Amino acid sequence: MKDGRQQGPDSTDEKQDGGSLARVFRPAAWSRRFTTEEMPKISASSRAGGVRRFARVPFVQQLEASDCGAACLAMTLALHGRRIGLPAVRSRVGSGRDGVTAQALVEAARELGLRARGVRIEPEDLRRLGSGAILHWNFDHFVVFERTTRKGAWIVDPTLGRIFVAQEALDEALTGVAIELSPGPDFNTGVERRGGLVRVARQLLAYRRALALAFAASAGLQVSALALPLLTGVLVDRIVPRSERDLLGLLALGLLAVIGAHLLLSLTRSGSLLRLRRAADGEMGTHFVDHLASLPYRFFLDRPPGDLLSRFESQHALRAALSATALSTLLDGMMIGIYLCALFLASPVMGALTLLLGTFQWLVFFVFRRQLSERTSRELIAVSRSRTRLVELLSGMETLKALGCARRAVDHWSGAWSEELDATAARERISLVAESLTGALRIAAPMAILLCGALQVLAGSLSLGTMLALQALAGGVLMPLSNFVDTATGLQQLGSHVERIDEILDATPEQEKPGLPVLIAGAITAENLSFSYDGKIPVLDGIHLRIGAGQCVAIVGPSGAGKTTLARTLIGLHRATRGRVLFDGRDLETLSLDRVRQQVGVVTQRSHIFALTIRENIALRHPQAPFEEIVEAARRAGFHDEILAMPLGYDTPLSAGGACLSGGQRQRLALARALLGRPRILLLDEATSEVDAVSEARIAAALAELQCTRIIVAHRLSSVKMADRILVVSGGQIVEEGSHSALLERGGVYAELVAAQRSAPANAPRSPMMVPSSAESMPWRPEPAAPKCRASATNSSSSIISVASSGRKS
Repeated sequence: MKDGRQQGPDSTDEKQDGGSLARVFRPAAWSRRFTTEEMPKISASSRAGGVRRFARVPFVQQLEASDCGAACLAMTLALHGRRIGLPAVRSRVGSGRDGVTAQALVEAARELGLRARGVRIEPEDLRRLGSGAILHWNFDHFVVFERTTRKGAWIVDPTLGRIFVAQEALDEALTGVAIELSPGPDFNTGVERRGGLVRVARQLLAYRRALALAFAASAGLQVSALALPLLTGVLVDRIVPRSERDLLGLLALGLLAVIGAHLLLSLTRSGSLLRLRRAADGEMGTHFVDHLASLPYRFFLDRPPGDLLSRFESQHALRAALSATALSTLLDGMMIGIYLCALFLASPVMGALTLLLGTFQWLVFFVFRRQLSERTSRELIAVSRSRTRLVELLSGMETLKALGCARRAVDHWSGAWSEELDATAARERISLVAESLTGALRIAAPMAILLCGALQVLAGSLSLGTMLALQALAGGVLMPLSNFVDTATGLQQLGSHVERIDEILDATPEQEKPGLPVLIAGAITAENLSFSYDGKIPVLDGIHLRIGAGQCVAIVGPSGAGKTTLARTLIGLHRATRGRVLFDGRDLETLSLDRVRQQVGVVTQRSHIFALTIRENIALRHPQAPFEEIVEAARRAGFHDEILAMPLGYDTPLSAGGACLSGGQRQRLALARALLGRPRILLLDEATSEVDAVSEARIAAALAELQCTRIIVAHRLSSVKMADRILVVSGGQIVEEGSHSALLERGGVYAELVAAQRSAPANAPRSPMMVPSSAESMPWRPEPAAPKCRASATNSSSSIISVASSGRKS
């Protein structure tokens, strides 16, 4: 392929075929279908070997907005016999903030042992595709093709599940991009073991004493329950026909003893299960939040607080699964076999009938379990989206009120709320149908057993008392079995909750092994430092720098150049994808991150103010700090006098986010928090952007007295010109380095930035090139008018164009 064109349709070069996927699509005026002659067109002769025709594709629910590509690939892998968790697929696909490209899917598929190639396809060509092919859908989504019919096609949408698409809708939704996938010679089948309910069971086994007591009490209850049919048989067959009044009195005493034992055993079991549930709830919730806090900062960038909150709420579903009813049903179910054996010994006919009726109950579960699982997954996605939009609406109320679009934001949330209600109703409809069928069987089963027993009594094969006793035994089988089916249905729905929880618990902590708890002097070295959000496109690329202990270094550059990302990577908030960071010559990966950060003062662009007092906010990192040190930190931050002017001074309570403070006050409070404890390194990212010039000068003078390394990310000339060195970042690289005067004399990028700032109007302190590197996002934004397909050049030398899916949840 020397001329840069794709080989013909019959090419067998898999690498070139797959690579064509990114090269040949050039959207013309956002047309519905990409038009190019370079793409190999699907044909019967060019179908990839090993493609399965018309096979049922297992459904995998996408868990994040950008998960559609990863979920589709997971479905295709499952179709061919390899079941792998969505997080594992996502890590290979590299789903980032902006979704995933089709080229990334091809590369990930090959890494997992599949043959993959991109093809150009029209709706009428779908019949030539095999099941498991991935289709680019509506310019912003990926779906999995299953099969065609005369009126349309069946696809599996990672959001909606298996759906039928009519021919007219196919013409509108299909963009012309498809990825053919089939097992390669290195493809391995199997099931990846996940934590799931096994993790929950392991946690329960830690409370063996409570479980053993509950099991013993349940066994006693089942034994006591056997007394009722036995006493019924004696009463009907012996006492009543023979009028044995003395024996009737003994029977009454026996019944009272059974009732007393049943009450005592029930209280014992309920108490044990209650203690077990309370302990398990506390451990699971604490473990979840503790593990969440141990994850790297990068993990939280793609997951809004509302989504994480909904995942924590999934713990309540686990709590319901561990309720007394569910656990007692599982314990009672262990006695079903004993009851069935007794039934078959006494009457094989009634035993067989009872087993048949129990089988019907299980059939109801198996018929509806897949639909319940899919609809529960959709409901959880809808709940997550609704919670996220509500949190955004509430947190952005100031902006919404100022812009006069609060009502539109409510409408935006209302749409997600309606989707949540619809998803809940859809799940409940299936549950109601299943429960209705199960309820009908519960009514029909005793009647069927009674009729069967009556026929045997009339035939003389059973006595009336024995028949009544066997009916009670059959009830002892069917009732726990029915409850067992209900529990299994609940556990089936619980699978979606467990998947969402597992994604958190299976995520790798920021630091798996404890590092060295060292004291640092403040020297920082970066060697060939690179970082990427999606694992592919670098935001930082091969940065080398050395910062001596006690130096003041400023980082400047145009918006989006990577300044904040560089600062975060230097202190370990981002883990470098290549290269390393050293503190005093020691690799940061080998040091205790918590211990290092306790010696680093950080003020970010949006430092959070907690719902505590001013004193507690300043002493957040050092809660035992003497009050004199807290005052000194506030004084250096230029905030002490304003605190004293407040009625309660340092004990003034603040709301979450510090809404009662001005922007400058919030920044100075965050600065005081960073200064407390005499940090060895001080990182200031736009730390005084909202402070007036006079206060900024005072703060700068106070900071200059500190004996620590200072890293300043700023746009104001006054904040950076006094630095020992200035690093100019552009395109993820350090393009200039030197003092303020030296860089001005050089006349490069820094000189242009300074000139642009100096020429800005007085009422616009920051030039367009020097705006903050990250702006506060609005919780509501109008829907884009153009389709969401993004084409971006990823390799200028070969004009590679990537077809990207932004991902969606609806």
